[in-house]
Amino acid sequence: MNLYHCKEATPCYTIGITGHRDASSDEASSVNLEQVVKQLIDDVDVLASKILKPEEQPPFKLKMISALAAGADQIGAQAMLTSTLKNNTVRELNVVLPFEKLDYKSTLGKGLPGKVSDKAHIQFDSLINQAARIFELADWQLPDNSTHHPRTSHWRNQRYRSIGQMIVAQSDILIAIWRGGPAAGLGGTADVVQIAIAAGIPVLRIDPDTLVISLLKSTHQSEDAVALAQKKTKFDFSNSGNQAFLSLLISESLVGNKDNSTSPGSYRHFIEQENAKSYSYQCFYQLFAWLIQEPRKLLSFPNLTMRNDWLKDSWISKQRNKEDPRREVDETLKENALAADAIATASGHTYRSVYLMIFLGAVLAVWIGLLGIIWSTYKAQFVLGEVIVLFILIGLYRQGGKKDWHNQWLNARNISEGFRSTRFMAWIGFGGRRALRGRFDWTIFYVNSVMSEQSIPNTKITTKHLTAMAHELNHHFVSEQRDYHDNNQKKLSKFHHRLDIIGWGCLGLVIFIALLFLSFYSYLSYTDLHGLSSCEIKQALDNPKRIVAVVCAGFPLLAASLAGIRYQGDFERFAKRSGDTKNALEQIKHRLNAFERRAELYYGPHLETEPPLFEEYLHITQDLSDIFIADLQDWHYVYSARPNPGVG
Repeated sequence: MNLYHCKEATPCYTIGITGHRDASSDEASSVNLEQVVKQLIDDVDVLASKILKPEEQPPFKLKMISALAAGADQIGAQAMLTSTLKNNTVRELNVVLPFEKLDYKSTLGKGLPGKVSDKAHIQFDSLINQAARIFELADWQLPDNSTHHPRTSHWRNQRYRSIGQMIVAQSDILIAIWRGGPAAGLGGTADVVQIAIAAGIPVLRIDPDTLVISLLKSTHQSEDAVALAQKKTKFDFSNSGNQAFLSLLISESLVGNKDNSTSPGSYRHFIEQENAKSYSYQCFYQLFAWLIQEPRKLLSFPNLTMRNDWLKDSWISKQRNKEDPRREVDETLKENALAADAIATASGHTYRSVYLMIFLGAVLAVWIGLLGIIWSTYKAQFVLGEVIVLFILIGLYRQGGKKDWHNQWLNARNISEGFRSTRFMAWIGFGGRRALRGRFDWTIFYVNSVMSEQSIPNTKITTKHLTAMAHELNHHFVSEQRDYHDNNQKKLSKFHHRLDIIGWGCLGLVIFIALLFLSFYSYLSYTDLHGLSSCEIKQALDNPKRIVAVVCAGFPLLAASLAGIRYQGDFERFAKRSGDTKNALEQIKHRLNAFERRAELYYGPHLETEPPLFEEYLHITQDLSDIFIADLQDWHYVYSARPNPGVG
């Protein structure tokens, strides 16, 4: 038996770099820019060290992610490697390359003066040898000048934009060495800055001509990056107010809105105290649902286990080699993802079992009290039994509030689904931070911190890798989720309708018994029964009347309780939601099938006359991630307002 437990991630902060290839016109301007970037990195390090408590601070990792293009990218990377950091700060340079390394290197000097071009090639080799992680896209062959397809330029620029999106996805803050003008094309500096603003990532802009620094932080996603840059608001780091504001931005990523509280439902409680076993014993909610959905199988017993160790095998395939990006990502995320899923399942069963016990226990308490009407000799004992059941329910309700089972479930499920919607994005370098800060309290911070620690895969992505990823995503992950939602739709719909039928059946039974009793009573009252007096008739009807009174009082209460269970669980709504998610996943499967067919036509880098595979796969995974996020948000919206009901 395993005990699943989530672990705290190592604090890390990622700086993205983007900018012009001609950011510096000579050696002197390049050195000056490097010094400005280096000072920014040092300032971030100092502020981060103040935010993290020194006595509790593990090794802090400061990372920079760069595409190592000539100019700004290389200046930023060089500044990162030569900056003066604190003793406990670990520096790390992560590199993302849009094409195969040698092909990409051959494009670095195009359009630049000879000396600048030569320096770019030399510095590229030096920097890439010092990189801790290199993510190389080698699925598409750069065009030969002799055979230039009409759409090749668009596809190439689209690849540059994909790299910009990847840098933004991995970054907590973006340094842009940018003059503030519009982008020359897709994937240009202004385009990348616009992506960052839309994602809510703060941008520190450095004007390469004046070395003036400004902070671009929009109030809404649609704000234009160029318009923001034209405001030319200088960001002076010597100003205490500016330092405090930057410290707040850094704090969002490093500590989020977690606190040191150890109360149930808090971040610290989740990390230090919450856990779940690899299996559970009998669960009241599961047993009740099984009895309602499968009444014909009363002689068999349901499987009441929550989670089994087969989940581990579904995360790590034995067929993956060490170079497979999926292996590294899954091995890093597996422990925390499985733990969050197990905790969410356990706390979800607890939450549902408690509200079922409260609804049905209230009915039981009233029924015990009503039985005193039938057996009046033991009326005091039945009333005492009713009071005992009510005290048990009150204690259960108070215990649920004290341990905050409702919020524990919401938090663990948010984390579990956060990993689920991010895992396959991390395979292709799009894990990083999720642009959902503050929406789910500290839970999204936790997912962010684990994903940020993971960083980009250290690998080369080839056509073969993309085909293998698409196959696993299609035939395992998406198929399993589609089947789950298909089954969930059927089960929840059946559960809802069975509860509805039982509730109406209770009311129908009460009406039938009441009418039957009234008819019988009227018959006895107006019929001569061989001289029986009215007192004798009343005495004869006394016990049946008590039974009818109990039935007519108890069964409507049971019907109302079942209606309350239906409302609390909202099974019909979530059945429809699962149906919508299943249909959306079917569309994803169709797209993945088409992608696999196209990818299998090529064994090496994709031909320049065909659109790149990576972008098509990226769009599919982004849409798939959006499906899971939308499903989670709808679920969270409903259940966040439905804690366990009170006894009264």
